[in-house]
Amino acid sequence: MSSTTIGIPGADSDAPASHDTRRHAMVDGHDEVTSPGGALRITTRTLGVDGTLLVLTGRVDAVTAVTLRERVAALELEGGARLRIDLRQVDFLDSAGLAALVQAHRRCGASGTPIDFVAPRGSAPWRVFDLTRFDEIFDFVTEDEADR
Repeated sequence: MSSTTIGIPGADSDAPASHDTRRHAMVDGHDEVTSPGGALRITTRTLGVDGTLLVLTGRVDAVTAVTLRERVAALELEGGARLRIDLRQVDFLDSAGLAALVQAHRRCGASGTPIDFVAPRGSAPWRVFDLTRFDEIFDFVTEDEADR
């Protein structure tokens, strides 16, 4: 596995590396970004012919939401190419994480890109969506449909 460490935009270059960098690597042919501290890993895969699948693993919170926002911002979102965000391996989602997902949803809407989420009922993300009523706004796919 090869990996490259890249700075987070806007970070002070004199700050300790553990606070202003994230790991970026190619793992099994997939692009992988890890947040500072390693609490969130985002793996990017091709979905179907022209879609993108982001698989999130770990925590999506006030610290790691920045990494998610940056990853979504780096995607070339165009109408017709689907974005799917898989949250099956997320064990914690707070309001900052929810805000990052809402931002992704809005960004896709503005570009005409369909977006959906994988979050099984009863999972940590699903409980947040249910509590906040985002389960009525976001589109979800079943686990069977998730990798198609």
